[in-house]
Amino acid sequence: KTVSTDENGNRKKFEENDDVPIDPDQSTIGFARERFKNGQFVRPLLLGLFVQSFVHLDDWLWISYSTHIFGKFGMTMGTAQRASLFMSLPQAFISLGLLSCFEDFTRRSLLLLPTLFSVFIGILAILAVNFGKVLAGMPVASTLAILAAMDLSAAAVSGESAYAIVPELFLPDDKILGTAIVGIAQDAILPF
Repeated sequence: KTVSTDENGNRKKFEENDDVPIDPDQSTIGFARERFKNGQFVRPLLLGLFVQSFVHLDDWLWISYSTHIFGKFGMTMGTAQRASLFMSLPQAFISLGLLSCFEDFTRRSLLLLPTLFSVFIGILAILAVNFGKVLAGMPVASTLAILAAMDLSAAAVSGESAYAIVPELFLPDDKILGTAIVGIAQDAILPF
């Protein structure tokens, strides 16, 4: 195996003679079937599916159920809908802001630190629901809205880095197919 380093400083291992023979008459489905027989494609694919789904799971849940949760803990329906809207605004600004400084950080730190922060926020949300008040005596619904905004902000950072990491998992000839499958799988799972 050979180790190479790309322009971002990420190390990759690959076999010296791992060129995939490409038959110009082979269909896309046939090519995909051939790649699924190779563990060097399947292992990164499974890892990419896990990473991409895991980092987006919490923001999908917050966005999908926040209005109901806020209403359940004391907000009127109109206030709960506004809180759901406002909790997602920081995530949008962070995603846009990352475009200017994304390359200044390692992919690992951009994925791990926000994920750990998200776990901490999840623990605080559980405490808020179970014990009533967590943040300076604020009502549970307000506390959950603040925690959701913080969690979605962390998800913005880890989600953007997951999009950057997934293509780097695959061998050069597999990047397009692997990234497309991960993206399609994520979009297919999102509505459910």
